[in-house]
Amino acid sequence: MTAVCVDAALMGTSTETVDSKELVFVLIVTDDAATAIKTLCDVAEAPPGAALRIYAEPVGDDEATLELALTTEPGPGDEVVQRSGATIYLEHTAAAFLDDKVLDAETDGDQVNFSIDDPPEEP
Repeated sequence: MTAVCVDAALMGTSTETVDSKELVFVLIVTDDAATAIKTLCDVAEAPPGAALRIYAEPVGDDEATLELALTTEPGPGDEVVQRSGATIYLEHTAAAFLDDKVLDAETDGDQVNFSIDDPPEEP
């Protein structure tokens, strides 16, 4: 299995080859989200190389919630997305869900609110 991450102009793209089939995961990370992630790492006094990890936490047989945590290491099989100096580790189930989504953030004082939306439609 190989994983490659490319920092493109507006998105982090991760590809994974499994059983000779290439799977492509795309999570668009806005500048606001990248800035919020870097700020969280600074405020938390996280060690160098800290990143945001997004993972799926099962809440039933067919449901899961997305959870966020600061960490210094990816989990086994995590995809890596980088944008403007911020690193995001995506657990495999979360990566599949976030395929072709936009991660954005809004700050309100010392609060950060992340949002996940569909990308804007192209004209």
